Amino acid sequence: MSSDSWPLERKLKLFGDLFRGRPDVFPKRWENTAKGRSGWAPRCANEWKPGVCEKPRVKCGECPNQAFVAPEDRELRAHLEGRQVMASTRC
Repeated sequence: MSSDSWPLERKLKLFGDLFRGRPDVFPKRWENTAKGRSGWAPRCANEWKPGVCEKPRVKCGECPNQAFVAPEDRELRAHLEGRQVMASTRC
């Protein structure tokens, strides 16, 4: 059976197993093309929500409204489909 014929769930499991890191959070790549800057930040469900997220004044690691997202199938799929770039958090 070629990987082209694998069900999506099997592909997600393989990807998740190969690039496993912390089970509770993962870094997501960001880019500011206007300023020519890029980097990594923890994926947060509250990012840029008005009245909740105070970026850029408050850094994610110091935010009292942290809602970090685990690297679950939905997030892995967004990465594989090119909707976000995530990284492993291996120590």
